[in-house]
Amino acid sequence: MSRKKNNMTKSSFPGWIACLILMIATAGATLLLTTEKPEPEPAVQSPIAMQTEENDKDEKKEGDSYVFVDNWFMDTRVKFVLDGIWHRMGNVNEILDTAKRIRHTSELSWFREWSKTAERIESIGDECLAKGHEISAGEAYLRASNYYLAAEVMLHTNPVDERIVKTYKTGADLFMKGLELLSVPVTKVEIPYEDTTLNGYFFRAETSGKAPVLLVHQGFDAPIESTKHIAEEAIRRGYHCLLFEGPGQGLAIREQNLPFRPDWENVVSPVVDYILTLPQVDEENIMLMGISMGGGFAARAAAFEPRLKLCILNPGYVNVYDIISDYLTPSLMNLYEEDPEELNKKMEEIADYEAGIRWGIYHGMWVFGGKTPAEFLDNVKKFDNTPILDQIKCKVLVMDGVSEVWGEGQAKQLYDALTCEKHYMLFTKEDSASEHCQVGAGAIATQRMFDWMDENLQ
Repeated sequence: MSRKKNNMTKSSFPGWIACLILMIATAGATLLLTTEKPEPEPAVQSPIAMQTEENDKDEKKEGDSYVFVDNWFMDTRVKFVLDGIWHRMGNVNEILDTAKRIRHTSELSWFREWSKTAERIESIGDECLAKGHEISAGEAYLRASNYYLAAEVMLHTNPVDERIVKTYKTGADLFMKGLELLSVPVTKVEIPYEDTTLNGYFFRAETSGKAPVLLVHQGFDAPIESTKHIAEEAIRRGYHCLLFEGPGQGLAIREQNLPFRPDWENVVSPVVDYILTLPQVDEENIMLMGISMGGGFAARAAAFEPRLKLCILNPGYVNVYDIISDYLTPSLMNLYEEDPEELNKKMEEIADYEAGIRWGIYHGMWVFGGKTPAEFLDNVKKFDNTPILDQIKCKVLVMDGVSEVWGEGQAKQLYDALTCEKHYMLFTKEDSASEHCQVGAGAIATQRMFDWMDENLQ
């Protein structure tokens, strides 16, 4: 997909940056609030976030050219739910039937319909387990986990909503319960981090002696449980795998209110310290993978963590602020520089326009630790890899797609700036894997990635 600056359509959006793209067309939009602003909380609070059954009465309408839901953001999210099918975390009709029921204007409708499906599948798991059918129960619990985790994401327009933690923990608990019932060799772990801990899942390869280990973290918004396919493909190939949550992710942000930090090496190094306490880990072969915006985080960590043998960035970024400013209109950028308070007002007006835009603004403020849109942009400025890319010494794989629209071109820019041993892996439309993080194409993506790992650990 080709794109000219500030001239993008709504045909393909990879999540949070897409929410900001539409501001170009909607910078002047001002709609009346349909709900009363909640009382101030110590965290970010959206004035339009609290939908109720009373004010959530929109009729489902026909859209333009979306596949699953008549809303560009929700339609993209459905693709990520479908991605779970490859590793038995979803069923086609369960997902498509849920998507059909969602009203495209309503975050509450999204949450309600995915929750209904999740509860129904969880009850199937309970019935199977009560009858002693552990495999059937485990598979149902994994599907329910995927649906619960899908449900809660649209609540992020109001990060203090109590349903966020409850729903996320239910999904995570069912994930672990399902894996245990299916006898997957995995242990839930707590990784020491500063004065607290970070959650993780350690998948053990069935090998004699020590084995290499792959450390994996997500990016802007996806749950680490959604990377189960990477962990299972790793242990099939003789690698241990640790899936972990950093600040700004998972329960670190939901329960501990820990936002992203630009010095990501101070997240990864404690994880490496922890993994080296496990006797089955080959300390000479530690690999790190960052997914989506996590690719930029992982690049930063690799510049300062000398114990990494390989680093996989899927994709990678150089500067998050450049990505955002590239998609904002000059008038909005001028407001940010000259009148931040007016920018905040304008962004609230824009947030009123549409559910996906709303989500991007308030989720971004939450995970980057900003109480206002201007503070969000202030904090994003700190995430700049430009000065440190030449400090990376380990071998690096940069994965990219020709249809990438999240910071289009930045993965190649990062690759070109690297001075270490490196490989650029570009996925095309012919691969059916050209979109953000190869969504919907886990088989070809993991095959190529693990083949590269095999060849470069020799």
